[in-house]
Amino acid sequence: MSRRLRVALLGTALAVLALAAGPPLVSAITATLLVNSTMDEPVKVNNDGIKLKTKGATDVAVQDTRFDPGDFVDWHNHPGFALIAVESGTMTFLDPDCTAHVIRAGKAFVESGGPTYAVNEGSEQAHFYVTFVVPKGSPRTVFTDPPPCASGDNGDDDNDQDTEGEDDD
Repeated sequence: MSRRLRVALLGTALAVLALAAGPPLVSAITATLLVNSTMDEPVKVNNDGIKLKTKGATDVAVQDTRFDPGDFVDWHNHPGFALIAVESGTMTFLDPDCTAHVIRAGKAFVESGGPTYAVNEGSEQAHFYVTFVVPKGSPRTVFTDPPPCASGDNGDDDNDQDTEGEDDD
């Protein structure tokens, strides 16, 4: 087989593989860090029904974020927490139990305590602000494995069919 024919066949095979893989994942998410500051001393606030307590120095960052329809951030955690205020559009957040929280313009949401998945399932761009409160020097976002509910695993490895209240004779 001639070299030219081998190169042509290889190029065709690569093109077929690329087409079979589907379109590339393209994300139009934009995130602009507006400010990143540090509270050097621990904070203890308990005022008008709102509490905030830190045990050490804490970083506070505010980010302007925009998701086009279909954009998502895969399963992730935030050391500390992220307070999200939606200005326009709609965002859906899945919590560690895969419960969907649909947050519309004018509403807010707190991400904390476990993996979260964020997606714009709407038909318009979602614009929101995120205030991260994390231990000093920590990353604002840490990507993680999805919880069992997102992978179809119910966490019951022994496959027994025990029902609560039944005897195990």
